Amino acid sequence: SVCLVGVCIGAALFSPRLAIRTVTVDGNAAVPTPHLMARLKHVYGQNIVRLSSARVKDAVLAEPTIETVTLRRELPDKVRVTVVERQP
Repeated sequence: SVCLVGVCIGAALFSPRLAIRTVTVDGNAAVPTPHLMARLKHVYGQNIVRLSSARVKDAVLAEPTIETVTLRRELPDKVRVTVVERQP
């Protein structure tokens, strides 16, 4: 049974079925969506299980007008990024 668990974990970590194909951004008004999507281009094709939340958040937070970032994985292949922009 331990071997079976290992196989399942390995399949999840390396399965092409879990490659990210869709990324959406919500909550932005001042920063254009294409601008934020350009910061997230590295996400496409990555395994959704192995995706670094910190790396995604850091990429979006590099935009000075973004205050907070929330990341949500939607299996099998979608990531939703929700931002809150700083108020002037």
